[in-house]
Amino acid sequence: MEITVRGKVISQDEHGYLCLTDMWQLSGEPVWKSPPKWREIYTTKELLAALVVDIRYKDDIKKIRSKSAIYTRLGRSAKTFAHVILALAYGEYLNPKLGIEVREIALRVYAGDVTVLDEFKRAKREQIEEDGNRVMVREEIRRNNYDLNAIVKSVGARFSTQWAAFHNHGYEGLYNGLNENDIHALKKLKSNQAILDHMGFYELAANMYRTALAQQS
Repeated sequence: MEITVRGKVISQDEHGYLCLTDMWQLSGEPVWKSPPKWREIYTTKELLAALVVDIRYKDDIKKIRSKSAIYTRLGRSAKTFAHVILALAYGEYLNPKLGIEVREIALRVYAGDVTVLDEFKRAKREQIEEDGNRVMVREEIRRNNYDLNAIVKSVGARFSTQWAAFHNHGYEGLYNGLNENDIHALKKLKSNQAILDHMGFYELAANMYRTALAQQS
């Protein structure tokens, strides 16, 4: 059974090792807390050394090709997998609250708790509903921005820098002085990623209200 935390699947390999990369991406923590960085910490090395000699887990680890309790699967999107004991420790290192959630759900899954499946289905339904609402609001903002560009053009704006300045005033009012570039950096997005495509429903709703209000000004 899949281990699902906050609506996201923590993938497993064929040996039951958990994906630390999935956990790190879910946590939203910076790169210095990523699996490769965590592996270099002295306490992690101590934990790994103790685990590989523990008679209770030694046979399990021997089945892994790398004969290690943690390894990185290379490829287009490299991912790090680890024995569940290490994975739970990593979850707590990332974020104590997230660590508790992962530990609780993992233990219930391994114990065959069928209610986990019901919770996953409910979370999935809620996610689908939220995604639908996001698409609807995102489209409304697109229409509002189109109308706003027409309004700005009608009062004399001719250059993209003028339109950008106008829209930035709206963002600055909503985000306590942050402009579009600031928000883009805050969300740690790539240059080709639009900030509106990386907002939750309520943040989009606030921006929809902002753009609708601007048309009335």
